[in-house]
Amino acid sequence: MNQFRALLAKNLKLARARRGLTQQELAEACGLSTNYLATIEIGGKFPSADTLEKMAAALKMKPYQLFLSDDDIEAFDRQELINRYTDKAKRFVLEGLDRAAKEAKSRK
Repeated sequence: MNQFRALLAKNLKLARARRGLTQQELAEACGLSTNYLATIEIGGKFPSADTLEKMAAALKMKPYQLFLSDDDIEAFDRQELINRYTDKAKRFVLEGLDRAAKEAKSRK
């Protein structure tokens, strides 16, 4: 297996797991069969550029991130942190708005 296939296989599995997606869920999001995705994840097949773009989009990544080496893995971690804190901030704002609406309603 060449370097690009190996990196793709490893990073695809890692990114899918970090997003909490099963192979079937990711395959459906990309319009692929689960068997084809599984074959990519073990390095048996190398997808087309269009398929790489679909997989990256479904994983909320840039296509190049699927080919980062261990030396560059911090990019995954930074993006994961950004996503995590963005989600927390959104929940915090929404919860605050809900509390404010309930308080305003109870004052009437």
